Amino acid sequence: MNGENWRNNLDDLGRALSERPPIRDRVMQQLETEIAGSSIQPANRRSRWYKSAPRALALSASAAILMLAVFVVSGLPSSPAFARVQDALRKIKTAVITRKFPESELSQRLLVSRRHDLYRVEWSNDAVLIQSRTGRTLCLNTRDKLASTIAGGGFGLEGESLAPGDFLDGLEDVEAKAVHSLGKKRVDGRELLGFELPADRGTIRRVWVDPDTYLPVLEKQDLETPLETIRSAGSVMPRPLRSTASYEFNAELSDELFSLEPPAGYKLVDVSDFVWPGHELAETPDDIDPANYVLFPGQGIGSAHFGMSKAEVIDALGRPDEVTLLGDASASEKEARRQIEQKAKEENWDRFRLQRELERQHRMRQPYIASSDVLRYYSLGFHVIVRRDTGLQEIMCWPKSSAYREFIGKTDLGISMASLPPDVRRVYGEATETVEGESGLSLYYGRLNFGFSFDENGAMQTMRFSRPKIDSDSPAAKQ
Repeated sequence: MNGENWRNNLDDLGRALSERPPIRDRVMQQLETEIAGSSIQPANRRSRWYKSAPRALALSASAAILMLAVFVVSGLPSSPAFARVQDALRKIKTAVITRKFPESELSQRLLVSRRHDLYRVEWSNDAVLIQSRTGRTLCLNTRDKLASTIAGGGFGLEGESLAPGDFLDGLEDVEAKAVHSLGKKRVDGRELLGFELPADRGTIRRVWVDPDTYLPVLEKQDLETPLETIRSAGSVMPRPLRSTASYEFNAELSDELFSLEPPAGYKLVDVSDFVWPGHELAETPDDIDPANYVLFPGQGIGSAHFGMSKAEVIDALGRPDEVTLLGDASASEKEARRQIEQKAKEENWDRFRLQRELERQHRMRQPYIASSDVLRYYSLGFHVIVRRDTGLQEIMCWPKSSAYREFIGKTDLGISMASLPPDVRRVYGEATETVEGESGLSLYYGRLNFGFSFDENGAMQTMRFSRPKIDSDSPAAKQ
């Protein structure tokens, strides 16, 4: 068996067992490296081949073992040859994915490194997120040199994002995952192969790969349902929206990029003091009179009463800083959330674990019909929820945070964001329901459907006033 024979045999075997050139090419590269190291070249003259016959036979055996290891999963997984081939196949060390969104001016870069169990996301508005497996996320405002740690979705569990190493491995499996081929496409002078991947939460992925390596070069994500159809149906806009991504592999990424410690020169602040770039707090207008924002249990806020329409609420409270949409969860989704919270209580999860599980549940939700408008008064410290069928339903008041100014008003009995639990009990009496734990205290007054929450130090966190529940046997319910 001479050098040309083993090359031809390897080619034939590669064509018979795999249509993917990268596998064969990488094994060829590994074999040629071994042969070069042994001073035997595939084109050696006959006399030199005979002199090195014992080593050549050994290399031929090595080639057979290598092929078995690559193409037969059960073949010698612990052999040194198999380990070397695995090393040769594991070529992607880093990936930088730049994604642009047609519906937004923002773009992002996702940085992934096989050396680090972290993801780094850099946004074009100078915001950076570094996400860990546990759900702990470091937020950076690179414009103002601010840093904060929050709870966010983790990765690596069923239904969540892949861990970084698995994600990089998966980039080589585009063809295997494809629903069907999209044929060839010329992009920037390169001829690429296209594949459509399975739909995921209402999003279709189309990926174009390098025909030699089968690694992605370009990706487009589109919605299964056109945006125009979603809007005309009154549905809440799905996430993520459409996007286009480009891939760069094996760029040099420093270890400092993948750290949950704030970089030198950054100020570490509490999440309530952290400000995202471009999302600075709106200033409270000078001519605002707090007396116009008094909370009345069972009635509303100021001259905005429960049951008012969106237009009526705006007339009473003024134009909000932002309006967002809400949709009702299905009964099954509500039950799934209840089960998660119950399991968290039984197994004593920390808040990071609970948060990531709830977010995972939320990501599985399909687009839903908008049922409510959220009128957000960031500069005044509160928001209200107005259902499209039954009007004003809820008022939520906040302390100073990264999004809201501190609520400027008070309740009809003088309770404000500066009040403590004894103050609330003194003026409203004992609560219908009291919930106390490591995260703080909640006092709920059921008859008029309002309540207060405090952190572990007793500081007010929210004041929540909702439309009173109507007894199904009451005259009002029968009207």
